Amino acid sequence: MRYFFHIAYHGTNYSGWQKHPGVLNVQEVLENALSQILKIPVAINGCGRTDAQVHASQFFFHADIEKEWDFDLFFRLNKILPDDIAVFDIIPMQGLPHARFDAVQRAYDYYVHTYKDPFLSKFSSFYAERDLHLDKMNAAIALLPQYNDYRGFCKMPDRNEHTI
Repeated sequence: MRYFFHIAYHGTNYSGWQKHPGVLNVQEVLENALSQILKIPVAINGCGRTDAQVHASQFFFHADIEKEWDFDLFFRLNKILPDDIAVFDIIPMQGLPHARFDAVQRAYDYYVHTYKDPFLSKFSSFYAERDLHLDKMNAAIALLPQYNDYRGFCKMPDRNEHTI
């Protein structure tokens, strides 16, 4: 049976979502936790990837788990995961939808603050200029929907099937 997991994580301590040898990553922490609880190896597929130290407030991954359980997996998973990873929901799926390939929307939020605040420093970028010219920023943002090829934003665009 395929399950979708709705999660969030504070990425400061991680080298991103995806598994890489020798570094702490969110995917491996979740796979290890699920495997420990279910006592079988569990592989997961995320809806995307994040870079090192990037947070995700609404992230989905799927896992194919044939073994049935007779306990509260949601409770046990949240109990053993570190405080910076939370599971919000476990959703049994009909068929085989894919967390990454069937995603229909992705959104990214960037925060800027114009005064020094130690409570914002890990979640927002400090920019000392008070007049940010929001009207000009909004005009620039309004241009983005005119474009759909994001090749210029890719580190290695040739590794992708397409950049649209």
